[in-house]
Amino acid sequence: LEVVIIDDGSTDNSPTISREYALKDSRIIFVSQENSGVSAARNSGLDIVSGKYVTFVDADDYIKENHIENLYNAIAGRDIGITALYNVSAENKRQKSWGANTVLTREQLFEETVCDSYIGGYLWNKIFLRDIINREQLRLSPDISISEDMLWICQYLMFCTSGYYSCEPTYYYVRNDQSAMRKMYEEHCFDIRKASSLEAARRMKNLTKNETQTVKDAINYRWVRVRLWILMNMIFCGYRDKNLFNQIKDIQFFQLKAYLKNKAGKGIEKACALIMFLSPHFLYWSARIFGKLFFTKF
Repeated sequence: LEVVIIDDGSTDNSPTISREYALKDSRIIFVSQENSGVSAARNSGLDIVSGKYVTFVDADDYIKENHIENLYNAIAGRDIGITALYNVSAENKRQKSWGANTVLTREQLFEETVCDSYIGGYLWNKIFLRDIINREQLRLSPDISISEDMLWICQYLMFCTSGYYSCEPTYYYVRNDQSAMRKMYEEHCFDIRKASSLEAARRMKNLTKNETQTVKDAINYRWVRVRLWILMNMIFCGYRDKNLFNQIKDIQFFQLKAYLKNKAGKGIEKACALIMFLSPHFLYWSARIFGKLFFTKF
């Protein structure tokens, strides 16, 4: 086991604690750098790791004692291993599991990564082969703040044939009460960095343009889903931006069709997606007016 701790400009006592553990255990490598963002921190780790496999743990999350073993067993004979997880908030701890241990085809891996499933487009419940990462020089994109992990996983999946999902939850994803999402709900502050998820969707689309129709449909779902997500954020915050509206309008009918037929979309979301396809401005203003009439937070 090799543990690489990247201190990305933390301002608390984390560096001191990390150095103490590195001195006690030769398996731990500690690196400190100026604050450069999560992608730069992860890339620094990828430059250092030397083992056969690579996984990630975010600083505010935690894992079960058998998490690495669970991942190790999941990737045996496969290109990627995945585990179930717990969503942890101040109020409760909720298991997020797909139900059963499952072997996944390449197409299924793409679908479940980009279509809001239990597998998801996050790095920390997955284990990867370092050989693929190094051979293809895969690194995260520091210029993308949202969905950069999903984009990287899609880039990785281009070189995969199969994966394995373990339904035993061994990763605890902690929802941060000080997150940008909470700030949006409490202060109605739109985070313009979210717009970078549009670029992530564009790169995923270009990446998979020669893939099967199943994979293309999954990426088309993401294309529409991210536009709806950004528009809903703009509605809630009362934020308007001409350039963002123009990007949101960039939806083809075949992309909308892929979104509407995808099992991941909910009924009300599909209705909103249809209205957005016809007129994002109409959805924006009608939702703003409706919100002011019925919800005090508007």
